[in-house]
Amino acid sequence: MTRKERAAKVIRVATVPPVMVLALLLVLFFRCTGIFSAPRELLWSILLLAVLPLLAYPLSSLVPGYRRRGREGQRDLALVLSPVCYAGAVLYGFAAGVSRGLFFIFLVYLLSALVLIIFNKVLGLRASGHACSLVGPMLLSLRFLGVISILPCLLLLGAILWSSLVLGRHTPKELALGALSTVLAFFLSTLLPA
Repeated sequence: MTRKERAAKVIRVATVPPVMVLALLLVLFFRCTGIFSAPRELLWSILLLAVLPLLAYPLSSLVPGYRRRGREGQRDLALVLSPVCYAGAVLYGFAAGVSRGLFFIFLVYLLSALVLIIFNKVLGLRASGHACSLVGPMLLSLRFLGVISILPCLLLLGAILWSSLVLGRHTPKELALGALSTVLAFFLSTLLPA
């Protein structure tokens, strides 16, 4: 493995979707007022949007059907586990009466996962979960933090696109479909009553 490929792999591992949502939640908790009414909401959000979906990676090595399929097995289990966890976040948000902003975040994540499933499993297209997991925090950062978040988001986007292409994990079309998944989810979430 070349130095360039090692760097690309580090970027891919460091930017898995649960890590990206964790970063978003922590930034919003410390930089934005009105999204979280108490630290417990942050903890529940981290559990449902980051920790539990992250379990797809170790669980895929324990379940024979997923283990045999290697990376594709991990990807498929993540496509199953993530929307279940995100639906749990929406239910939690509804039951706990979280702020409109936090509920909006939950909706964007749930709808992003559902659009990814439609692209990947229903339409037979391969949409990048990595691109989806970065564009979501980018759009949410822009919504809640404003233009101050553009430069860090663009740098991360460039790094993730570069690493995906260097490692041959995704084509430009797959990356674009992943990004489109979140854009559609974000737009649909703005149409739903909070």
